[in-house]
Parts: sequence; C-alpha cells; structure tokens
Amino acid sequence: MHNPYLQEVNLPVALFERQVDNSFQMMWANDAWWITTSLVPDQCLNHPMAQWLVNVSRAQVAMQLDHIDRIKGSVRFVLPLALEQGDSLFDAFLHPIDHVEGNAAQVMMTLQDVTQEQHLRQTLATQNQFHQETVQQMEQFVAFAAHDLRSPMRNVEMIAAMLKDDFEDHGDGKLEMIEMLGDIGHTASKTIDDLLKYSQSAALIDQVAEFDMQDIQSDLELILNPNKQHTLTFPAVRLESDPTVLRIIHQNLIDNSIKHTDRPSTEVSIDIDDTGLGMLECIVTDAGVGFDNPATAFLRSKEFKYDSGFGLFGISRLIANKGGSIRAISLESGQGAKILFQIPGRLKEIQREFA
Repeated sequence: MHNPYLQEVNLPVALFERQVDNSFQMMWANDAWWITTSLVPDQCLNHPMAQWLVNVSRAQVAMQLDHIDRIKGSVRFVLPLALEQGDSLFDAFLHPIDHVEGNAAQVMMTLQDVTQEQHLRQTLATQNQFHQETVQQMEQFVAFAAHDLRSPMRNVEMIAAMLKDDFEDHGDGKLEMIEMLGDIGHTASKTIDDLLKYSQSAALIDQVAEFDMQDIQSDLELILNPNKQHTLTFPAVRLESDPTVLRIIHQNLIDNSIKHTDRPSTEVSIDIDDTGLGMLECIVTDAGVGFDNPATAFLRSKEFKYDSGFGLFGISRLIANKGGSIRAISLESGQGAKILFQIPGRLKEIQREFA
C-alpha cells in the first residue's frame, strides 16, 4: 500500500496484514510512523508484531485485533510503547479495511502521542489533591478559630453590660464608648456564629432571604469602622440572596482594603447590579495600594497562612461553591483596586444611597 496522501500526513499510519497462522505482519508505514515510534523499518516490515512489540503492547494489540473480528468494526485504545526517548503513551486507532470470511484481512493503525497529556493529567490530579488538602486545612482552621473566639466575645458583651450597669454617666462620652464596646462584642459574636455555619463551605445550603444592604452596612461599620475614620459607601438596595454569604464576603474584602491602605483613612464603595440571569454583580472599589498582579489575586495559593483569616483564599472558595466568580482590577490611576464578584441573587428594590 503506497497511498501518497497517507505518506504525507503527519499522523503515524501503518498497514498490517493477517497471515495464515492468524498473526499480523506490518506491510507498510509512512514516514511519520518511523519518526514518532523510533522503530527500525528493517526490523518491523514483513515481520510479525510479536517480534518487535514489547510484551505489554503485544498483548494489548492482540486483544484489540480479536475485538475487531468480534464487532466487525474499528476500535480505539491507549497503547504504551517503549521508545528510545522513554516510555510513551499513544492513542491508537485500528480500522479494518478488508475482510476474508468475516475476519479482518488488513488493518490500518494510526497513532497519536498522548504522553504529555497523560503527564499533565497526573500533574493536575496531584495539584487538585494538594488543593483539597489545603482547603480542608483552611476550613478546619476557620472552624476552630471561630469556635475559640465565640466565648471571649460573649465575655466582652457581658463585661460591657456589667460596666454599663454600674457606670455613672458624666456626659463625657465614656458611657457611649462602653455601649459601643458591647455592640461590637454582640455583632462580632454574630459574625463568628456565621463563620461556624460556613466553615464547611463545600457543603453549603443556600439560605436565601430578602434583606436591605443597609443591615449589612450597619454590622460592618460597627466591626470594621467603629471610630468612623474610614468612609464606607453602600448602595441603598433591597436584595434577595444569602445575607450571611454577602456579609462574610464584604467583611473580608473591606477589611482587606482597610489593612492594605497606606493612609490613616481610606474610602471603600460598594456597588451592586442585577445581571438579569439570576446573579448579582457586586463591585468593591477602594483607594488603597491595589494589587501587584490582579490576575493572580484570587488564584489558589500553595500555602494557607494561619494569620490571614478567612481571607481572599476563603472568599474565592466560598463564591465558587455558590456558582459565582471573582476577579480583581487595579485602577489606572495606580491608587486602589476594584474587586468584582458574582453571586446568586437579584435586586428587589432600589432606595436612596447612604454612606
């Protein structure tokens, strides 16, 4: 067989012919076959397969040739070959092109090298396993940390209440500070309870409800901005979504903006749009230092740092588990960044803006 087209194609092609003893001999192969397999024509052409295929490959091909006779059609399988450059894997395709008494008399074989693809799959599988272990480590840490913090924060509430009961107000603002301390302890305790609910974020159940974004703002102002030194601007909207998820996400993103500002005070604004596809798009814009590489801001890191809290790693994990996405953009001015994420939900009502 000397088909000019098959000789020119880059895909390795060979023709095998059944012998009287039912063995198959190679009768022809194109140049791509010899280049790809590193086999020697003199050792293969007009010789039985058993003489030049290694044991594992010989058994694999023999089994597939028998299968062709049974199904009267083509077969595809993965074929390992021991080559000069090392063991390789090929996607092999056997196609009968002539039959005698119901059995394949001639068979064409094509090969496609899938060694690198297989190595890539193995690498991705290893990385995925490492990622899952890291996620479990992070989730356990969040659960333990939230559990350990719950009692101290309740004690803060209790102590603030005791101080308030015995405190004589002199109009100097100290009573208000004690009340603020109690409010902070109460709100922080509520947030810790929420974290405990979501510490196993891979198995979250949606808790959809209608709520005002102002409720989330009130909680976050108390926890993150008790002295009002920063300017946090929220949209005046009523949403239908998971309020606990949105509170956790916004708390971590705003806290990250405040921690990474290079000024005594900063500005963070929140915008929310309805995509019309059952998703809310939330935009957090700050005036901080921005990201060195926005494209990798939310990539899965190789290590979980215990001092980073739920952090960007946990937030990206939480959003992904909800079917959403998140990305970061540095502002062109070089001051600040935008974080855009989508989460299931919809706008119910637009009110007035508040800050």
